[in-house]
Amino acid sequence: MEFIEQVIALFGYSPDTKELSAFLDEHNIRERPEYDPNDGTPMIWIEKKDQGYILQFGMASDFKDHRGPTFGVGAMVLEGVRLHGSLNSNGYAAFKEKLPFGLNFGLNADEIINELGQPDFVSAPEKPKRIMQWKNVNNFEVGIMLTSDFKYMNYLDVWPSRR
Repeated sequence: MEFIEQVIALFGYSPDTKELSAFLDEHNIRERPEYDPNDGTPMIWIEKKDQGYILQFGMASDFKDHRGPTFGVGAMVLEGVRLHGSLNSNGYAAFKEKLPFGLNFGLNADEIINELGQPDFVSAPEKPKRIMQWKNVNNFEVGIMLTSDFKYMNYLDVWPSRR
């Protein structure tokens, strides 16, 4: 199974589940996000800069209310993933594995729209098509940030669609 397919299958799982824990172990991720009420941060990102991705964890209660069922007893669940292309400006290595939805980091804005259809959101007119978001691509939200020259994907975000 491809990396992205594994991640998508684990959306809504808390780190205390055997499924997500095994995935994190398999990818040499030791951190297990936990909500700290003293900190109050409702989101924790696990960054794997050397592999070009970020796992995004958020509050289980919000996920259950807006995105779908949760699994496990932890207060935080895996809710999204960000995959970086080779031309990103954030210091991440390029994510080398297959991307979802027929995408690849070499596509420009028009080619991305050809694959996904018209976006539901496009950034301000002074930055045409720099940021694009789709609310439902095969039951997932997709966000794309293009490089500053608008020619290629900087990064791709995937989350379960909101209900």
